[in-house]
Amino acid sequence: PYLEQIGLSSYDPSISHKLTPPLIEATIRVPFAWRLGCFHYMDLDEAAVRDWVLAAAADGASSVFTIIAESMCDGDSHVSRVHAFAEAGNEVAERLAAGDERQALRDRMTAAGRLRFWNDWPRGSGVN
Repeated sequence: PYLEQIGLSSYDPSISHKLTPPLIEATIRVPFAWRLGCFHYMDLDEAAVRDWVLAAAADGASSVFTIIAESMCDGDSHVSRVHAFAEAGNEVAERLAAGDERQALRDRMTAAGRLRFWNDWPRGSGVN
């Protein structure tokens, strides 16, 4: 309740392998943003990036964002992944505006994504 008591209107929990959207959703009522770090892109293909966005929204994140860093500018592979991030964000916004429940977003994920996020995250992301 401390975050609510101080009047916080939104929250960025940073990046920690010990935090997941379901944990945050279950423990605080302040809207929170969920960040895909630039280092995560190395271990995610386009489908996994899309699943990450869908899972974050399904599990309570009020927004998602990413960081684009110089380390991502070494080829075209990261560009397509960033596009996948943006497209998934637009898809989430459209689905929620159409009245879909957040949990219905999980049905739009791949089977691998439903298993990975958040049970097997961030395995392979260099943050274990």
